[in-house]
Amino acid sequence: MNNILAIDYGEKFIGLAFKIGDGPTVPTDMILPQEKDAIDELSKVVADRSIDLIILGLPLNFDGQAGHQAKVTQEFGDKISEKLKIDLKYSDERLTSKLIDENLPNSHSLVAAHILDNYISRRNNE
Repeated sequence: MNNILAIDYGEKFIGLAFKIGDGPTVPTDMILPQEKDAIDELSKVVADRSIDLIILGLPLNFDGQAGHQAKVTQEFGDKISEKLKIDLKYSDERLTSKLIDENLPNSHSLVAAHILDNYISRRNNE
């Protein structure tokens, strides 16, 4: 099993969740502001946790098409791949934000954990 980092790329914040080996999915208290140095911060997280796969939530429209936010997210994913040289996959995150109370301080990390669990479930069912 890989060491996986899941990312919820929000308009203001970036939430993170991890799965290290066969361990459980763990949302973090680490919420990164969406700033220029966010990828540098992600680079540190990837190195510190020996991450070898990143799952980036992709907010598709209800019809499955990539709207504006999905395209912004893909641009962020391209920057991650280019800078970190790590395997990156996208996971459809339609409605995941609606499942989590956005008023919780770590809501973006909880969404990231949900994205990661969905990815793992789909992968296990293939």
